[in-house]
Amino acid sequence: MAEAPVMPVNDDPADEEYVKVPTEKANMLAEKSKAKGNEALKKQDFEQAVTSYSVAINLVPTNHVYYRHTYSPQYRRRALILLFFLQQ
Repeated sequence: MAEAPVMPVNDDPADEEYVKVPTEKANMLAEKSKAKGNEALKKQDFEQAVTSYSVAINLVPTNHVYYRHTYSPQYRRRALILLFFLQQ
């Protein structure tokens, strides 16, 4: 994984709070992983979708879209299981 540079959160040099700013390479790899997750979701491979979205989150933890994508396959999987049992 691409290591992001550490940048201060605000302009106060005495502030000890830091955040990792994603590099272009990390953003590119995260987008590829998200696309892989989207494809897995279309095939209803929920486990692979969650794994791919989790990789994207690890690469760029500041992008809220990746978190939202992670919950979608988990919800769909639970809904399909529930529907299966309701039809029995």
